[in-house]
Amino acid sequence: MRTFLLAASVWLVACPVIPPIGGESPADAGVVATHDAGALADAGVAETNDAGALADAGVEETNDAGAPADGGGLPAAHPPLPPGVSLRNASFATGAVCGECHSATATTNVDEQGRPVGLFEQWSASPMANAARDPLFRAAVANEAARAPAAADAIASVCLTCHAGMGRHTQLRAGTPTTFALLQSATDEGGLARDGVSCTLCHQIEPTNLGQDSSFSGGYQLATARQLVGPYAAPFAMPMVNRTGFTPVEGRHVQDSALCGTCHALVTEALTPEGSGTGHHLGEQLTYLEWRRSAFSTEGGGTTPRSCQSCHMPDTRDDGQPLFTRLAHRPDGTDFGQLAARGPFSRHVFVGANTLLPKLLTQGRALLNPIAGDAALRGAEQLARDNLRARAARVTLLDAQRASGTLSFTVRVENLTGHKFPSGYPSRRAFLHVRVLDGAGAVLFESGAVDGAARIIGADGQPLAAELRGGPHHLHRARVTTASEVVVFESVMDDGAGGPSFDLLGAQGYLKDDRLLPHGHLDTTTGPQSTAPVGVSDADFRAGFDDVRFELPLTGTPAGVEVRLRYQTFSPRYLDELLVRPTPEATALRSMLVPSMLAPELVDEAVAAVP
Repeated sequence: MRTFLLAASVWLVACPVIPPIGGESPADAGVVATHDAGALADAGVAETNDAGALADAGVEETNDAGAPADGGGLPAAHPPLPPGVSLRNASFATGAVCGECHSATATTNVDEQGRPVGLFEQWSASPMANAARDPLFRAAVANEAARAPAAADAIASVCLTCHAGMGRHTQLRAGTPTTFALLQSATDEGGLARDGVSCTLCHQIEPTNLGQDSSFSGGYQLATARQLVGPYAAPFAMPMVNRTGFTPVEGRHVQDSALCGTCHALVTEALTPEGSGTGHHLGEQLTYLEWRRSAFSTEGGGTTPRSCQSCHMPDTRDDGQPLFTRLAHRPDGTDFGQLAARGPFSRHVFVGANTLLPKLLTQGRALLNPIAGDAALRGAEQLARDNLRARAARVTLLDAQRASGTLSFTVRVENLTGHKFPSGYPSRRAFLHVRVLDGAGAVLFESGAVDGAARIIGADGQPLAAELRGGPHHLHRARVTTASEVVVFESVMDDGAGGPSFDLLGAQGYLKDDRLLPHGHLDTTTGPQSTAPVGVSDADFRAGFDDVRFELPLTGTPAGVEVRLRYQTFSPRYLDELLVRPTPEATALRSMLVPSMLAPELVDEAVAAVP
């Protein structure tokens, strides 16, 4: 079994019907930027202008323009990343090379309504293209290296296997050691590395060991014959061969979930601060195994089978029918007469739950230099938000009743995704925001509200202890009786001494994992790690669902109950703990964060009258 020392932070969830991302303006795209204080109110954030709260949470105060209060200057020790380039070597090419022919024109890479679905444009705004520029990933790697400096190069090498695979494998084949400095390098290897999870990486993965333990944690095997695999038979090869030196061939395994599992089943080994392995292994993210052990599996036993690609790279039109389009054009934009429409055509949006990354890339453009423009990034942000709202989870209110001075009701939360929700890197969480109102709309009870720094607060308006650096963690809740008892679905790493860990490579397991299970989940011994819940004992937590019982002392005359399920890519406390070590990458992340970026996203909501 391979072990991997850090995480792939490509954040995926659920199954969308995707509109196109084009080069249109935000107004044309119907996208509204929500980087202002008003977004906090929409997200159920308590009204506050407490700049101290933002500082406590590790977020800088901002001026009216939304820039950091210090003017947005970049940390001296962290120069801007070089921009994307068009280059190729003996093994790989950057996405810009592929984009010469696989971008949208009036007749190529368009949907049934003539809207652009360009392979290059949609990929460039996705988490895949930005895997190496992702400032959270960069800060997390730097944090782990600062904690165990003797292992810094080893940590970077394995992290870049998934986040910067083309540059990493170019160095491997040349026998060159890989360090984190590769992402800053002006060399060809650096240009390939900054292209993230790029076209000629995924399309050269061999089927040899897919689905096997050896493929996990970045154990994919790459072809060496300069062949690019795709799902279609008899590709028209001559133009690609002449232009790039790569030969397109049929390889249907590119549509198998096991290909995704090479980086979305990651196991880490804990390290001492001196850089030695402790022997404790952690399933840092087991999204592929969660899917394989669910009703969605296409590898046997799934009652409602769907592949990862069918959800995150949907191949349907607006009406649900298969999408067909011409795949390529000449570099000058004219059509190849020999090419007919192909399909089903997978949109390369790689959509999930991550609304934060596009905002960070936009705000930090001067430092991160993403390939995609601001309009395309706002489009990707909106796709993720729509995906969360429509296809992630559902909440239902049941059995509201008053008896013996107590208001009781049940909140049922259903996971609609093909894996745990949330899934992936253990910074993510979903939580319930519950309010009881009287007939005039006054709040009689509230649990799960957040303050201006997006921290969950108690009845006194102050952050709960679990929201603060050095505090405890939120326990799993099967029953809620007070405002300080908040239902938080998350994974919490174990520091080995019974407390929460925010250092991935300092974690020896999980204290808690009550993320919502997918339908049909059945933990098995197949694969390197268990996907069973941790810290959960109630029978109402089961595959596909969790029922939480609220039993509240009556105050006033309750007339209605509101419940909202909210999601955060990372909590303010996670950020605060991450920034304890002031690496240049952590300082850079802090410099580009606007407080409203952390406002939780609404996933679903329900209301019920109190009889």
